[in-house]
Amino acid sequence: MRFDMFLNVTSSADAIRFYVEELGLFRVAIDYGMKSFLLCATESPYVCLNVGERPISISEYPRFGIQVDDCGKEFRRLRDIQFSKSAGIVPSREAYLRLATFPLGKISQ
Repeated sequence: MRFDMFLNVTSSADAIRFYVEELGLFRVAIDYGMKSFLLCATESPYVCLNVGERPISISEYPRFGIQVDDCGKEFRRLRDIQFSKSAGIVPSREAYLRLATFPLGKISQ
C-alpha cells in the first residue's frame, strides 16, 4: 500500500529544492513531464508527494490517494464497513459510488 499526498505548487523546481535538497526527506522517483513529479520518502518509499503545477482549481483535484494491489477488492471492503463516526464512501456529483483506478482509468460502480 502506498500513500500519496497531492501538492499543487506554483513552482515544481522550488518544491523539489525544498523537499529533496534542503530537507533531504524525499527523492525524485518519477518525472511525469509537464512539471509534475512523484517524490518518495527516503526512509519509507510508500509515502509519496505528488508535486505539480496544475492549471486547475485545487478543489477539483484530490489531495490524498492510496495505492493498493486490488482496487475493486479494497473498495468493496471499505464500502461494507460500518464506521463508528461519519466516515464512509462518498457518492460522486452524479449521485453514484465511483472509484477510479490509475493508470488504467477503470471505473467501478
